[in-house]
Amino acid sequence: MAASLTLSVVEIVVLLLGAIILGITIHFFITSRKNLRIPKEESGSKADLARNEWKLKYFNDMEIKEREITALTNRVNIAEENADEFAIELEELKKTNKSLKSTIETTRQATAPDENIQQQIAALKEENRDLQEQVAYAKQVLAESNRKEQQLMRLREENDQLQQQLRSAQQHNHEEENNQSLIAGLKEQNDQLRQQLIEMSRQASSQDESAQHLIAELRAQNQQLQEELSAGKQAAEEPAHPQDDYLNRLMDAKRSLLEHNQKINELLGNIEVIKEKEELQQEMAKTNEELAGQIDHMRQQLADKESEINTIRQKETLTKEMSAMLDHAYSDFNILQDKIHKLEAQLTSSRMQSLEFEDLKEEHIKLNSDIERYRQKSQSLTAENLQLQQELNITEDKLREANLQRQQLQKKVTYLEEINNDLQQVSDANKKLEGQLRRIGELESMLHLVSEERDQLMQKQQPSQHPPFS
Repeated sequence: MAASLTLSVVEIVVLLLGAIILGITIHFFITSRKNLRIPKEESGSKADLARNEWKLKYFNDMEIKEREITALTNRVNIAEENADEFAIELEELKKTNKSLKSTIETTRQATAPDENIQQQIAALKEENRDLQEQVAYAKQVLAESNRKEQQLMRLREENDQLQQQLRSAQQHNHEEENNQSLIAGLKEQNDQLRQQLIEMSRQASSQDESAQHLIAELRAQNQQLQEELSAGKQAAEEPAHPQDDYLNRLMDAKRSLLEHNQKINELLGNIEVIKEKEELQQEMAKTNEELAGQIDHMRQQLADKESEINTIRQKETLTKEMSAMLDHAYSDFNILQDKIHKLEAQLTSSRMQSLEFEDLKEEHIKLNSDIERYRQKSQSLTAENLQLQQELNITEDKLREANLQRQQLQKKVTYLEEINNDLQQVSDANKKLEGQLRRIGELESMLHLVSEERDQLMQKQQPSQHPPFS
């Protein structure tokens, strides 16, 4: 504190003036910063959005333009290649046309002075027509012969199929013979089974009658035994009878009961045998029905096989007739072929000149049509080429505009980046000023303390310098 009191008044005034100036400048910067913060944020956000939108639009436009340019360049290249090809073809067609014109002129010059040659040509044309008619007739004959050959092939295939069917039918006949022997054996077995069934039914009827007789006898014996038992009971109840008679009666009753039980067992065994025989009869009847159905089915198969054999025989006769017809057709065909060869030999000498002349005319007509077609194609290609060039010019103009827009956007981006850098520098300066303001505030607080101490000292010094009057 003693060191701080050594400041003079001038120094204090200078410090106060500096503090005031700093306060004014700080206040100015703070107010300007507060005023600039809101538009800065708004302008920064809007500028970023606008910049992003411009960038997206610019890149999209550039991609679209590049695609259009590539497509147009491809189309131009294809059109140029087609134009080159058409030009080469046009030159070749012109050369061929010139050669054809020269040949036609030579033929005209050669044919114009000779009237006899024209008459000969007319006669040759008539002969050519006759020969063409003959050739047409020969072609018809050839077509008919080809048809007959095809029919022969079909008939041969059918004959092979019929032979296979005959072989299969013969095999079926052997199988049918075996089946007939089996059917005869089955019939014999069926007759034997019927006889056995008849005998079994007779035996069963006789056994039924014997069983009925035995049952009647057993019923009578049962009644007798019941009577004897009732008599034995009465005798047992009566004390007057002797015991020997009672025992004898009991023994007789036991014997009769044992005999009765034996007979009952025999009857039960006979009844079981009768039931088994009835089941056998039912099974035999079922087997007889099944065998009858099999016999009917085999008869139907025999009838079908006989009808198939008859059809196969008819087909064999037809194949023989068709083979004879085909042999005759082959002979006719060979004769016609010889005639055709002779006619062709006659035609070759007179036909060549007329055919060459007609071929030249047809080629001349075709070449003229091709030339007209290629001209139309070349005109269409030139029109397309002009359209493509116009489109190229338009796209180049658009490219230039896009490049200008891109340059403008780049300038805007650089300008915005510079503004950004300036704003960052201003913010750094504001931070430094805030630090200086804090220091100034501390200095002001120190100055206030110093001024208070000075005032106190001044107050203390004033009474010491001016003592009170007594």
